[in-house]
Amino acid sequence: MPRDRLSEFIEKLDEISKRSGFEIVLIGHAGDGNIHPSVFTNSREKADLERLQETLTAIFEAALELGGTLSGEHGIGLEKKRLLAKALDPMAISFMRQIKALFDPNNIMNPDKIWERA
Repeated sequence: MPRDRLSEFIEKLDEISKRSGFEIVLIGHAGDGNIHPSVFTNSREKADLERLQETLTAIFEAALELGGTLSGEHGIGLEKKRLLAKALDPMAISFMRQIKALFDPNNIMNPDKIWERA
């Protein structure tokens, strides 16, 4: 997240928290713009898990809207891969796929973890 937009992001997180009913706590190292919103939910409640997906999408979209990225250090993974196409140019994704194919032609290393199946 650009450091000069952190306060806007925090305000958006507060709005998302109020709208969703979930507590959202920030951890990380804001000095370099790398923050990690954590959403507190009851994983045993199916309704909470469904709302959680909507809440996480709202958080990730807010970060992108303010010039942030989906990930600063931990990778994309299962949760954020559905938003990768919003964050990166299609050409960049194509290049990443090609590079992965060079090193992993049989797609055995973390299959389906970075991008959606074509």
